[in-house]
Amino acid sequence: MAASVTLPAPAPRVTGTYLVRSPLAVVRQQGDRAVLIAPGTGGAFALDELGERLWDILGAEPLVPVLVERIRWESGRAARPLARQVLARLVAWQEVGLVAWR
Repeated sequence: MAASVTLPAPAPRVTGTYLVRSPLAVVRQQGDRAVLIAPGTGGAFALDELGERLWDILGAEPLVPVLVERIRWESGRAARPLARQVLARLVAWQEVGLVAWR
């Protein structure tokens, strides 16, 4: 019988020190929620409270640790799980061209 092997999840593609938002990205209101749209790729993300705040702060503060700390301070959320959530969203946004690492 063959042994089962579990492969690690792919590492996020973090290739720079700060992020920039795509100038093509658009936030649209659809009913009671905001949707972040990447026109070039067709990617779209419904934004919850964390996503909206992250997108807003990202326009002024492109450093991930500062983003996490600012959201943690405002919301009172635990730093480590919040950092994982923020990084996961940023990587997903990167994959459709909404943000780029510089």
